[in-house]
Amino acid sequence: MKKLFLLLSFLAVNLSLAQETDKPVTTTTTTTIVSTTSNPTKKPQYIGKKDEFKLDPTYLIFAGALNLSYERVINEESGLGVSVILSNGKEINTTFSLTPYYRFYFGKKPAAGFFFEGFASINSFKYNSYVYNQNYNNGYYNNGYNYYEVKSTTDFAIGIGLGGKWITNNGIIFELSGGIGRNLLNDYSAGNKDGLTSSQKVVGRGGISIGYRF
Repeated sequence: MKKLFLLLSFLAVNLSLAQETDKPVTTTTTTTIVSTTSNPTKKPQYIGKKDEFKLDPTYLIFAGALNLSYERVINEESGLGVSVILSNGKEINTTFSLTPYYRFYFGKKPAAGFFFEGFASINSFKYNSYVYNQNYNNGYYNNGYNYYEVKSTTDFAIGIGLGGKWITNNGIIFELSGGIGRNLLNDYSAGNKDGLTSSQKVVGRGGISIGYRF
């Protein structure tokens, strides 16, 4: 009887251990989902725009003149434009100029960055002509009254220039440029009949402009 009791006790213990071993283990896995929101860079507004309008405020402020430019973007590396200067001739000699130009750009942005240009210019300007007036008296020429006479003329020039153009994502333009050319039609040699000087055959071009590409 005692042996039977021990046998039953042994079986009961083994059965209990077997049930504990066979008990399924439940595991909980927590998955953390990280939500990322894509925020791509906004496309610049000037992309695909081909027209530019620019104004040089320095001419307006310091010379009372208008210096306006329009440029058409041909491709990412070049542009074709025209500049117009209008002045009363009181503070600068130039009264009018019409200057078409072609530019080649070297910047990373389309038609922007450092550039080189070639230009032609129809320009009108005022100048002082020295007049030597002699008096004839009793068969002799005496020194008379010498004076300057204000004259005006028009000429045609060709030249080259360089500069830089910066453009914001909104299409606002800032431009700095300079160039030099030579008038070809008038006589600028010493003693010419019109009283022109050699310095007047040189044409300057340039300025500081702001504008917009649209």
